[in-house]
Amino acid sequence: MMNESILDAEFTASPEDLENVEYAGFWIRVGASLIDFLVLLPVVGLSIFNMLSIKSMSLMLVLTIAGAIYKPYFEWKKGATIGKSAVGIKVVNMNFEPITLNQALIRYFPWMINYTLALILDFFLFTSPEFGTTTDFVELGMITEGLPFDAINRGYNFVFLILVGSLIFDKFKQGIHDKSAGTFCIKSK
Repeated sequence: MMNESILDAEFTASPEDLENVEYAGFWIRVGASLIDFLVLLPVVGLSIFNMLSIKSMSLMLVLTIAGAIYKPYFEWKKGATIGKSAVGIKVVNMNFEPITLNQALIRYFPWMINYTLALILDFFLFTSPEFGTTTDFVELGMITEGLPFDAINRGYNFVFLILVGSLIFDKFKQGIHDKSAGTFCIKSK
C-alpha cells in the first residue's frame, strides 16, 4: 500500500507498479558511484597533476566541467552512468520511462553545488601567491585551509551526505534529489 505523504501523491504510476519494481538501495548505488569514480580517474589524476605541476587554470576549468557533466549527461541520454549500468541500475521518471534533461539537472543539483564550491575554491587556490611554488599535497592542504569558501565547502560536504543518504530511509529508495526531480533508481531487468 502506498504511503500517504504529499510526495507520494505525485506518483503517476499505479500502486501495483510502485510495489512490483525493485528499487536500487544505498549500497548498490555506492558501488555504482565507485565504478563512476574509476571511470573519472583519468580526469581526477590529470587534475591532481595540474595542481602539482602544470598549474593551468584553464585546464582546471575544463577538467572540472568534464567531471561535472558526466553524471547528468549519461543519466539523461542513457538512463544511467557507466557505474549504474555496470551494477544494473536505471534512472527513470514516475512512469518508469526515461528521464528528461530537466529531471537530470534537478536530480544533479546536490552535486552541482559541490562542483560549484570546488570550482570557486580552486579559483582562489590557483590565484593564491603561494600556489605557484607548491609541489605537494601537504602544502596544498595548508594553502586551501586559509582560503575563502573552504569552511563552506567542508560544511556542504556534510549536508551533501545527508541529502544523498536520505534514500536509506525511504520506502522507494528515493533521496531528496530523486524526490525533487520526480525520479526513481530501479534495478534494470
